Amino acid sequence: MAPKFRRTSLLDRSAGVKRDARLVVIATEDSLGGGASYFRILQDNGLIDRTRVRLVVRPSVDGRSAPADLIASLDAHRKDIDTALDTDEYWVVFDVDHHRDAELASAFSLAKGKGYSLAGSNPCFELWLLFHETEDVSQVVTQRERPSASQECTKLLREILGQYSKSGLPPERYTLESVRTASERARRNDSGPDQPWPQVVGTHVYRVIEAVLAPATMA
Repeated sequence: MAPKFRRTSLLDRSAGVKRDARLVVIATEDSLGGGASYFRILQDNGLIDRTRVRLVVRPSVDGRSAPADLIASLDAHRKDIDTALDTDEYWVVFDVDHHRDAELASAFSLAKGKGYSLAGSNPCFELWLLFHETEDVSQVVTQRERPSASQECTKLLREILGQYSKSGLPPERYTLESVRTASERARRNDSGPDQPWPQVVGTHVYRVIEAVLAPATMA
């Protein structure tokens, strides 16, 4: 049976509609919270110029959150678009912790062939949220080092915030200043910027941020 995907298109599919804003489609592992909620908060907080960027967030559906499933979700969305621009971008946002290198390598090859980009977090997306709060992530380890790596990363975030829930991210914490700071920290921490996904503790979510926020905004 073909996978089902929730429609989240923001584009008018009427014939002949012309758009100037480029489309950025993000497929995330999360069904409601986490990355899916985070990117919507950025838009709701006015950090994304809707005249320049049309953001579409596609959360996972029915537990289909493997990188290959997220790529299929992007395929489904692209198939529904009547007007495509050369500047449109498609992103797969995923956690490294639950996937083997062979699976990630296969997904990277598949995504590259379609013109899609990857933004992985090792061990998990909560590392990106941590960078909003602190530059010291020395306590965070990878799944290879400890199977509980993601839980430990989430626990650290919860200790800093006082509380944390994937489905209840506090919008007031994700301001332009905090997002810019997180991007700077994640970039400095990235020991392999040329790698398709972080091999050690790190996150490439800053690359998505640079795609959806104006360069002048990030300066």
